[in-house]
Amino acid sequence: MLYAYIFYPLLLPVLARFFGRAPLRGNGCPTVTIVVPAYNEADVILKKINNILALDYPADKLTVLVGSDASTDATHTLVQSVRDARVKLWVAPQRGGKTPVVNQCAAQALSEIILFTDANTMHDRASLRLLVRSFNDPAVGGAAGRIDHSGVLAAAQERHAEIAYRNFEVRLKQNESLLHSCIAAFGGFMRSGANCSGRSRLTPTATTTCLFP
Repeated sequence: MLYAYIFYPLLLPVLARFFGRAPLRGNGCPTVTIVVPAYNEADVILKKINNILALDYPADKLTVLVGSDASTDATHTLVQSVRDARVKLWVAPQRGGKTPVVNQCAAQALSEIILFTDANTMHDRASLRLLVRSFNDPAVGGAAGRIDHSGVLAAAQERHAEIAYRNFEVRLKQNESLLHSCIAAFGGFMRSGANCSGRSRLTPTATTTCLFP
């Protein structure tokens, strides 16, 4: 416990400063498939799709693939009501959980980059351009965004504790990435190179927060 929460966080920035290397970022716009796993997300799915389509990114380089885990509400109807050829829907034949949906959708993606994002995660307009820059470096196989929670937690003490822990975790990931690679990503907003996701699949019990597919 002492090493994990005290010594490791103190040692990491020192190692990153002297031995770290930032990725070679570029300004290109590779093709991107944004995969949105969903189960009964009728309350937010249209807001999510509109948020993605409003991103500052070339329209001809962007595809949205909503993967439904056999939703039983109006999710399918709402996705199909979007009159934009870039928005596609895949429906699982039966419920299997988030991971099988992600595996199936990733296998269908033909783009250079795949972004995995939750239905209730909304993106800053510039986030997509900023995130793909790191893939200019051939050593980069995955990248993750920072998530800020906008919902109100039950108590002020909980809210401050959540913010403090998130900031602590973000700093760890940034320094780990400079040295080699962070071991996890925020599951609500992360991406990988499509050539990486084609090499392996997540096991049904794994989560995208812990492993890239």
